[in-house]
Amino acid sequence: MNDTTDDRTRILVWGFTVAAVLAVLVGGVGLLADPVAAHGEDGGGNASQPTQSLCEFPNPEWREAQTIAGVDIQQSRHCRPDNPNAVAASVAGTNNVPMDVLMRTGYARDAVEKCCDRDGDGDPDVIRITLEINELNGGAVEHHIAPGVSPGMWVFSPKTRGMVENGSASSRLVRAPSPSIRLEAGDTVYVTVENTHYQPHTVHFHGTDHPYESNGTDVDGNDGVPQTSERPIKPGENRTYKFTPGEPGTMFYHCHVAPDVHIPMGLSGMFVITENASDNRVQTFNNGAGKVRHPSRAEGNDTAGVYDLHYQALDKNLSRIPATHDDPRRVATLMNRRHDATDASMDYYLLNGRSFPYTLQESPIVVDPGREYRLRVLNSGPRDVAVHTHGHKATVEAYDGVTLNESNEIQRDVIDVAPAQRVDLTLNTTDDGRNSYGPGVWFMHDHREPGVTTDGISPGGNINTITYASYLDERTELPQTETDLGRYFNSSYYAGEVPYWSNLDEKLAAGNATSTATAGAVDHWVGANEMRMEMRMAEGGLVVNENEKDPPYGCDEIRGTRNVTVEAGEQFAEPGEMFAYNRSQWQFDTCTRVNVTLVNTDEVRHQWMIHGLLRTSYPGGMFNIEANGGTSVTGTFVTPGVDTRLQLHCSVPSHDMSGMNGTVVVGNPSSGNTSADAATATDDANESTATAAVGTGALLSSSPPSVALGAVVLALLSGVLLARRRWN
Repeated sequence: MNDTTDDRTRILVWGFTVAAVLAVLVGGVGLLADPVAAHGEDGGGNASQPTQSLCEFPNPEWREAQTIAGVDIQQSRHCRPDNPNAVAASVAGTNNVPMDVLMRTGYARDAVEKCCDRDGDGDPDVIRITLEINELNGGAVEHHIAPGVSPGMWVFSPKTRGMVENGSASSRLVRAPSPSIRLEAGDTVYVTVENTHYQPHTVHFHGTDHPYESNGTDVDGNDGVPQTSERPIKPGENRTYKFTPGEPGTMFYHCHVAPDVHIPMGLSGMFVITENASDNRVQTFNNGAGKVRHPSRAEGNDTAGVYDLHYQALDKNLSRIPATHDDPRRVATLMNRRHDATDASMDYYLLNGRSFPYTLQESPIVVDPGREYRLRVLNSGPRDVAVHTHGHKATVEAYDGVTLNESNEIQRDVIDVAPAQRVDLTLNTTDDGRNSYGPGVWFMHDHREPGVTTDGISPGGNINTITYASYLDERTELPQTETDLGRYFNSSYYAGEVPYWSNLDEKLAAGNATSTATAGAVDHWVGANEMRMEMRMAEGGLVVNENEKDPPYGCDEIRGTRNVTVEAGEQFAEPGEMFAYNRSQWQFDTCTRVNVTLVNTDEVRHQWMIHGLLRTSYPGGMFNIEANGGTSVTGTFVTPGVDTRLQLHCSVPSHDMSGMNGTVVVGNPSSGNTSADAATATDDANESTATAAVGTGALLSSSPPSVALGAVVLALLSGVLLARRRWN
């Protein structure tokens, strides 16, 4: 080899060494800044990931017994309990709790309004409920039913406030199943459905006594059936159902538009009418079902605890449709013409919106010896559920809201529940060899074997436990079991990559232990400080992170003022869309005060939300205006001091994907995709060093994985060019 060849070899090695270093430094920044990119969607799922807690939850204090706004809330011995503030607001009424309590719930002010003790017995008798219709795993809100498994679903949800995005208080209310709703017999009830979805819907109150018509017309009926009582509620419209239920019992509510599709997609929930009693304040919403943390006097006086158990089954092929298509017309065609319910196969079996092992985090029936517990069971799936209670024989007290005579009550350890059927059970934990076999962690599952699988993989599905409190792990609040549960909290297991018997092989078991996925990461829980926004309640809505006078970094002063009016509604949608703004792009100068008036022309709420602003001036990097149906709200922000393009959309689930999005252009950004990264590069830097931070590393620290990958490629090319230059 001659000297020239040696020199060229050294140059090539030198060039690629530089490229490798740049790739590590540049690409690593992007990957380290995005743990989801580095570790997978669920924060776990491959053998290189570290073992983490199976119960990572940011608010362990929620488990404690407590009193909020005068409402007594029972202890919850669950890994992931419901929000006690939401329980209190649901009992007292969102119009009757202090503002600081309401702000911690995610509820809108009119989610459940209560008033008027007409009979003088100490509890409200006029209840006004507002429901929205939202989409899971196709828009802003992710809902994982098992590690790595997130089928598309539609749900009713209490009307929420503000951002409905992963980690926000509101997002915890938008989940499967649709919430259990409780009322008292004799209450005058108004249920308003604001159709925030892109498909038409109704509500049928199945088993609840209600009049056929609410106002004497067939246009605005009360039974929820389009073929007989009313027209469907179109996107952007609302309708109020009014009735006074007199018959107590466990009932059912669901959409009756294309029920062969809409019910299997998740639009159903438990509807409980409790007996009338004095001071009988009920927990109107039980979000996520599970334990009722404030049983009413009529429901819980004679029991140690009340549990709602909602069984569902999903067809994977049906659930994929809305998650993979943006055009509502295409979704409607595939669901209502191509999908054949008679050929459907059930791939996912859920209990209270989750499959095993996540059922162990939210739904175990936690008991003490020698007590009685009330279980309300609903099967909204298309197949029978054979509920088997290991170690116990439960007593059937009622079917479909009709209490059985004592002589007709039957005690069983397998209770068959038909589609749409409701069964009330009493679980007695007296250790007498019949009611109970004694303390332990007792399996509870569907004895139709497919029900204990997730997409054909076992164990999965609707597996649950009856767990005696002495058998709970005090660190995780999970049942203490003979086998290591960690391997099931792993997306690799439900991807079919882990052998069923691997726990019997010590080496394989050790490998599985290192790949355990964190339960908390799956739902992307966000610490309270990360989501803390500055909110101003306005008549007709709210404004988040308003800024009227503080120049963001890069602006020495506010250089001007703009007043703009934004209209939002169904009328502005193009073909293939359902909701839109009157414009798709707004242009502003840098360092400009912008007064935005959002005019909502629909009957459901809409938002005008900007992302990518400087976090030093706008917590979370966003500014948002929300206006309820038929109202207008004005808010103010100041544009950045750099030329940039900012993302704009409505964060109400499914509004963004159905057309309600756009762009805010600040200054004169280049024709390329500038995005918000340049504006957010100085988010975490102080003002004295911010200018230096606007460089490659700072830019990539807020970039998605694709940007980091691009940086790696760019670095490699740079090394090659350097080598070539030295070569020549």
